[in-house]
Amino acid sequence: RHASQRRPGGVKIAHHHIVVRSRLDGAVLVAATGNNGFSTPTFPAGDRGVVGVSATDSDDAIYAYGN
Repeated sequence: RHASQRRPGGVKIAHHHIVVRSRLDGAVLVAATGNNGFSTPTFPAGDRGVVGVSATDSDDAIYAYGN
C-alpha cells in the first residue's frame, strides 16, 4: 500500500485508525518527515507507530531544511 500525504499539526482520528489497522495487518509504516525546517511533528511521520525518515548532510547531521 502506498499513501502520499503530509500535513503539519495533529493526527486526525480517521488517519490514526488507518495507521492502527495497517499495523495490525502487519505493515511497517515509513513516512518522510518533510523538508520545510519545521520543528513540530508532521504527519503521518509523527504518528505513533510510523517510522519517520529524514535526510542528513555529509556529517550525518539532519539536513538544514529537514524536519
